[in-house]
Amino acid sequence: MDITEMYGQVLTGTVTDLNKDEAFVQIDGKTFALDLNELTEIPELGDEINGFLYENQAHKNKMTTVMPFVVQGIWDFAEVTEVRTDLGVFVNIGLDDKDIVVSLDDLPFEHSECLKRAIV
Repeated sequence: MDITEMYGQVLTGTVTDLNKDEAFVQIDGKTFALDLNELTEIPELGDEINGFLYENQAHKNKMTTVMPFVVQGIWDFAEVTEVRTDLGVFVNIGLDDKDIVVSLDDLPFEHSECLKRAIV
């Protein structure tokens, strides 16, 4: 599976490495960093962990056990964090280090009105 197809999914992987801050979880040969402060106990090498996969704003592959409130197929209201009139709007879906873009193509036809409201 291509890594971009993995983003936005909840998958299970194997802990292959640890440091003081992160567990490194491997799925289909791809490695995702999981912040240890999300877990109640430190995993051991070989443990299986289930989590939501994404690429953070620093372009690092991440896994989180804290589910965002908006995922594929689940719609909700979200706070607009940035407006790009050439691209769309960025919204907070509940991840500390990642906002998601809603493309102009996915906004209503009269998206200029939506962008004006988002700026206010």
